[in-house]
Amino acid sequence: MNAAVAAPVAAPDAQQQDDTAPARPLRPNPEFARLPRYEGTLGDRPIVVHLGPKTDEEGVHGEYQFADTGEVILLAGDRDGDTLEIEESNDGTNITGVWIGRFDATGDLKADRMNSDESDPQPVVLHPAPAKRAALQVRDGRVQEIETVGGIMNLRTDD
Repeated sequence: MNAAVAAPVAAPDAQQQDDTAPARPLRPNPEFARLPRYEGTLGDRPIVVHLGPKTDEEGVHGEYQFADTGEVILLAGDRDGDTLEIEESNDGTNITGVWIGRFDATGDLKADRMNSDESDPQPVVLHPAPAKRAALQVRDGRVQEIETVGGIMNLRTDD
């Protein structure tokens, strides 16, 4: 028996409310946490950036997070040698800004972040974050790595 399934149609007023509803804030993507981490500033605001090569296509991608508010912004673009050109989006769809900059021999990045119309340039200064040192514990006669966050770790003591 063939039955047609009709998708519900929203009333015009309901559609308008959905279009004007504020976008949900982005959250940090755990996949980006595996990318190289940088710390620094955008203007005078501290940020943490995860930026690295895409796995399925050319270019780079990642995200940054403002340390003061926790707001997350997505990044995608190109790195050619020491030159970086990326776009950012605060909703995953619309471009809200562009970064143009250069990496130096130590891995530091100096760039300008501008609105999507290239207005309001702000300096971006990033440094590679120090590599995490693994915390270890012995459980059941085996050495196991423990995840640390900001140098803090959770130890299990339920033996």
